Amino acid sequence: MVWLQIASLEGRGVLSARDLSLVSWTLVVYGWAGTVVIGVRAWILSSRLPQLMELTFSRVNSLATAPVSLAIFALVVDVLVLGRLPLATAVSETQVASVVTALSVYILCTLVLPVTTAIANRIEDIVTPRNFLLLLGLSNVGTYPVLAALLWAWLQISAL
Repeated sequence: MVWLQIASLEGRGVLSARDLSLVSWTLVVYGWAGTVVIGVRAWILSSRLPQLMELTFSRVNSLATAPVSLAIFALVVDVLVLGRLPLATAVSETQVASVVTALSVYILCTLVLPVTTAIANRIEDIVTPRNFLLLLGLSNVGTYPVLAALLWAWLQISAL
């Protein structure tokens, strides 16, 4: 989907340096978020492989599904940015720089998820409801900074 949006932008003509900067950063955000999601999901599934083969399959699967929200948030950011391109000539370099800063903050916020996953993977027993809810809570805590970064990026993008 991101590639189709970029291809349609290139069909409109030559993009300015500001537009190319935003396209590059949106691709970096989407690629980075996808990499983090794949890495964290693989980590969760590999560390809980014996539990995945037992009756706790649904619980392990729900733990491994939580990181997908990062990629969905990155796709939303990409659609918002690429939907505004090509930028009007009235857009200043500081506005573009603020969007690039917001995208950089989004990338940094995705690093919270591996940290919360490392803490959550210390809990072995997911059969008891208390431990399972604790695991779900920890996995959701990792998405809160990313959601805040998404909202901030949305505000910066809407100011373009």
